[in-house]
Amino acid sequence: MRRRRSERGERGAVLVETVFILPVLVLLISGIVEFGMTFREASTITASTRAGARIASAMPRNPAFVQATADAVSSAINDLPSDEPQQLWIYAANQYGFPGSSTSMPTTCSTKCVIYTWSQAAKAFQSPSGSYPATGPSGQNACPGSTDQVGVYVKGLHKEIFPLFGDRTLTGKTVMRLEPVPSTTTCSG
Repeated sequence: MRRRRSERGERGAVLVETVFILPVLVLLISGIVEFGMTFREASTITASTRAGARIASAMPRNPAFVQATADAVSSAINDLPSDEPQQLWIYAANQYGFPGSSTSMPTTCSTKCVIYTWSQAAKAFQSPSGSYPATGPSGQNACPGSTDQVGVYVKGLHKEIFPLFGDRTLTGKTVMRLEPVPSTTTCSG
């Protein structure tokens, strides 16, 4: 009889322990899942900026470089859910790697900058605004030894599966020097 009473008491203790541990375990697992998804999406955004910057740097003084860059970023970011990407900036980077004379990433980009917005229906960046640079692509300095830099910045919104942590803005930025044009070509505007 004593054995049965002690077994019932242990079953009750297991139930109480489960009630305390189960919420902590669910919270821990949901945090791991959210972190993994956020990390994956942040990596995809950063990789897309590298793909765009490679195209932009390889096409100095070419009027088609802005759209080719947007197409490369759109292609690289296509794995993300269609409502996550938000903006793409293609800009002339200063010595610090930012637009204009900024020493950090500004909230707007207006000089020597093209801003694309994401179209969920097309799953691509569309509707550019702005110009790059103000004098057109022919104004890019692509002379050997002293070339301009081009920057590609992507902003996206990661929407959490579990509403415990809140949505996060993810950004990626890559800056590359323009590839020098052949010495037989006029290299600056």
